[in-house]
Amino acid sequence: MSQLDNTLKLLGITDTNIQVFGTRQEFHGRGSGRKKYLVIQAELT
Repeated sequence: MSQLDNTLKLLGITDTNIQVFGTRQEFHGRGSGRKKYLVIQAELT
């Protein structure tokens, strides 16, 4: 099991037909309203 597969477990997703192939962090907004998002790329197997 890869480290990326643990991402699904943290989110409470236990489906074994989903494989995560990438994660990245994105930031949106300006100044104090700036928010951080975790973007997960996955595919059905």
